[in-house]
Amino acid sequence: MVPLSPAHPAAPPNPFTIGGPHNASTVCNAVRCIEQNVEWVADCLRFMRDAGYTALAPSVDAENAWTAHVRAAAEETLLVRDPSSSFFGANTPGKARSIAIYAPGAAAYRERCDEVARRGYEGFEFR
Repeated sequence: MVPLSPAHPAAPPNPFTIGGPHNASTVCNAVRCIEQNVEWVADCLRFMRDAGYTALAPSVDAENAWTAHVRAAAEETLLVRDPSSSFFGANTPGKARSIAIYAPGAAAYRERCDEVARRGYEGFEFR
């Protein structure tokens, strides 16, 4: 796994998409992983409510850092050697090759999400 700098963890681009792209739920027991996703969203919504925020979006820098991290982590797996892998979109004719999963797995994804939350949802812009 290619770690992000502990001083600047990147925020997932859309953490409110339960089981979405660049998420670990595809490569684990989906029910257990989605549970983590839902808990994170609920905690973030409580944070927003308590702080008086009504909207959030990832910063461009955090989004780019997360996408680069996901790609780099996938490059360290054997998945990249399979040109027919649906994890890279090979099952969709004409689609550019791009990783759809978070290859480091559910534990690493949870750790990253928890770190972002501990840092006050660093990487997100609130309004």
